[in-house]
Amino acid sequence: FLPSAITPTAGRLFTLAQGQLQVDLPEGFGVPLLSDQTVQFAAQVLNLNEVHAKLGVRQRIRIDFVRDSELTKSWIPLIPRAIFGVKLVDGRDGYFGIPSADVDPGLQGEGCQVGVDVKTELPSLVPDGQGRMFTGHWVVKPGREVNHTPVTKLLGLPYDTTLHYVAVHLHPFAEWIELRDVTAKKSVWRANARQVQGRVGLADVESFSDLKGVKIYKDHEYSLVSSYHNTTNENQDAMATMFLYLAAKDLDLSKFR
Repeated sequence: FLPSAITPTAGRLFTLAQGQLQVDLPEGFGVPLLSDQTVQFAAQVLNLNEVHAKLGVRQRIRIDFVRDSELTKSWIPLIPRAIFGVKLVDGRDGYFGIPSADVDPGLQGEGCQVGVDVKTELPSLVPDGQGRMFTGHWVVKPGREVNHTPVTKLLGLPYDTTLHYVAVHLHPFAEWIELRDVTAKKSVWRANARQVQGRVGLADVESFSDLKGVKIYKDHEYSLVSSYHNTTNENQDAMATMFLYLAAKDLDLSKFR
């Protein structure tokens, strides 16, 4: 990535997942890369239904790009930033990254629930630097749950900017995920999820795309809220992530030409 005060999350460009198999940024926007940067592709195959089937699988992924020398007009650079829901595994409260002495529910909104880590081969435990431990991959018991996660620290905005695209990662049995402006007491955007009929899986998850963009403020408090409805009699697993594509207002592309 080119340098910007808004840093990308773990260098991730795009994420495709069940229910959202395509990312189309608004026309005139793009994620800038230098021509000599290495791009790595990682893939998984998820099978939640045909447990004993022997299947051969191929994946085809296409990435569209435009060379800077071929641009006929200036593009607006976007920087991806991930915010994710968590549950508290160890610690006194569910306010990720906020010193306990500074916790104020009236200011930061509701903290996350206490939860159980799924414990897969890929570690999902996240320390917040304030003596707490969280998990981004938790157990959902039968029934419905709504979990709140303060994400202002995860956003880490250096200045006010605009949000132009949002991709979402959820697991089966998710109902919706929402980014809320706690300071303004309103929803920034909510994505609804639709389940596959008669099987386990997500058929569709909404995405957000807007040329004008939605204003995101450095001095506002934000919360990520997710709703899961486990309609089975067994525990299920959950994640709740939004990949935000924010305008990098401090990035002058002409310096790299």
